[in-house]
Amino acid sequence: MDDVYEAVVSVATAAAADALFAKFSAQWKDCDGKTLTLPSGPFAHEAISDVRTGDSVVAATVSLGPAADSILAPIPEARAIGVSANCLVEVNVAFFGNSYPSDRGSGDIATSAVDIAHAMLERVSA
Repeated sequence: MDDVYEAVVSVATAAAADALFAKFSAQWKDCDGKTLTLPSGPFAHEAISDVRTGDSVVAATVSLGPAADSILAPIPEARAIGVSANCLVEVNVAFFGNSYPSDRGSGDIATSAVDIAHAMLERVSA
């Protein structure tokens, strides 16, 4: 794991946060199994998979695919959005340098973003 991005957004009420979380969860579920074409940049598409919801968090795996003429390798990312009280948290964990098994660290694409989101939600709740 090389990059972790996280954010916290506070909205007016817990009901508003729950409504946004429900909206984002539905949007993410609609994207499960789809590939999105990106308009510009070093990556040509994002393949979204493994969308799952549980414990106030929606999570997904996104694979950034390079353009056909690029020397870049695909970059898998773990993403999560969570809700607690009147706050939403978002986490994006990018896993660079995964071309060879010996390059891989201890981060887990299935759990890293979710674990970080839960840790952030615990702090929001406190």
